[in-house]
Amino acid sequence: MHEMEQVQSINDVKVIDRGFLHGDYVASASDPTGQVGVVVDINVSVDLLAPDGSVVNNVSSKGLKRVREFVVGDYVVLGPWLGRVDDVMDNVTVLVDDGSVCKVLGAEPLRLEPISKSFFDEDDHFPYYPGQRVRASSSSVFKHSR
Repeated sequence: MHEMEQVQSINDVKVIDRGFLHGDYVASASDPTGQVGVVVDINVSVDLLAPDGSVVNNVSSKGLKRVREFVVGDYVVLGPWLGRVDDVMDNVTVLVDDGSVCKVLGAEPLRLEPISKSFFDEDDHFPYYPGQRVRASSSSVFKHSR
């Protein structure tokens, strides 16, 4: 940082995060020439910051789901084709107060306005999330289905 390079003794450095992938060959750090194994399962624990500012510690990532399946910049595969997500279109299903269900194709915040505070306000890639309250800018936004 600040274009300053410092040399540290290996004994003074502590690794706090190191990723493993399925199929990685591994050995004990205390006996690297001993028995070798292959990574067959990974469980990552995370600390979650809730919208109210509280922190939930040590949550297994296996029980978590992404808010959005794909985001801009993700790499995807379709058959032999490899590509990168360049744009994501939101098709939002809304449960209206009268009990009807409406689908908003290509929803945008100017047409379908989020009225509940979003935890993702600073990120334009997440305008909507499950459970969020929204308001239509006009009645023509909704396409009713029961």
